[in-house]
Amino acid sequence: MGSMAVDLIILNAFIPVIFHYGTFRRRIDLKDKILSILEELPSEENDIIDTWKKCGINASNAFESQALIHLLTRFCKKKKCLNCMIGSRILKQQ
Repeated sequence: MGSMAVDLIILNAFIPVIFHYGTFRRRIDLKDKILSILEELPSEENDIIDTWKKCGINASNAFESQALIHLLTRFCKKKKCLNCMIGSRILKQQ
């Protein structure tokens, strides 16, 4: 198994479980540790992140790539541009 596959398993399985456990147990220290791990992991490489790159927005780590994926699924795909700071700024420029 390559390092990219290990990173994806950590990112998509391990981190969410531990983060939610920290939330459930009110363990801020666990949640903070998970967020710092996200900042240490490299950005994901997928079609979503490639689309953001084409728009001039680059993710420097997994924390940022997860945020961009979240924005796409919660705002872009639902056409809620005006509720998103990035979408609002883009629309104001045009």
